[in-house]
Amino acid sequence: MFGARKALLLAFIALALVIAALGGCGRVPAGQASAAHRSLVAADGQRLDAVEKPLSERPAISEATARIQAAQVIADAQAATAIQARFVALTLETDQTTRRVWLVTYSGVAFAPNGCTCHVSGETPNTIVAVDGQTGAVVLLFGADDEQDAP
Repeated sequence: MFGARKALLLAFIALALVIAALGGCGRVPAGQASAAHRSLVAADGQRLDAVEKPLSERPAISEATARIQAAQVIADAQAATAIQARFVALTLETDQTTRRVWLVTYSGVAFAPNGCTCHVSGETPNTIVAVDGQTGAVVLLFGADDEQDAP
């Protein structure tokens, strides 16, 4: 009986070591959100690589205020099939500045760049408005091919 318990304990320890060596079981520890990488289209038509990391802190402005601010710059806001808002730390590859913003995504509201479209093929199917989490000012406007939510 003792031999069976010992063998089971050793098997459990071996399994735990294998899971640890392979990087865990895929869960994010409590309080630590994983970053999402995505490609966005800027107003000038450039593709931008971005990293979004969900934030658990409370921003100075509410989600409702961010949605109101974002709606003011989207002419076709009422045409959205869905509107999602999430508070993230947004880092763009181009300048490596991390901004704490509400990203308000308007699914189904096409985004057409103002400038050269040589880096993208016309419109993207979704528009994203970045609203500063401290001041409520609209700081960036993007297009996105996907409707990615924070993980």
